[in-house]
Amino acid sequence: MAELRFMLPVPARCNKCGNYMSEGTKFNSRVEQVTEETYLGIKIYRFYFKCTNCSAQLTIKTDPTNCGYLLFA
Repeated sequence: MAELRFMLPVPARCNKCGNYMSEGTKFNSRVEQVTEETYLGIKIYRFYFKCTNCSAQLTIKTDPTNCGYLLFA
């Protein structure tokens, strides 16, 4: 996994503490390619970052099918 500076593309709320993180919040995140999934040859990536309040791990996965992102808290 690689690490990169990541800007939150959508507003998110932590399921553990309820902290709201607005779109554009910057994080240091780990990124990995989802090897078992592709969409018309487009690679899908998963980003791992931590809540700014309680440090719970949150995950965002690219969703090229719908031109967006899927948020897992």
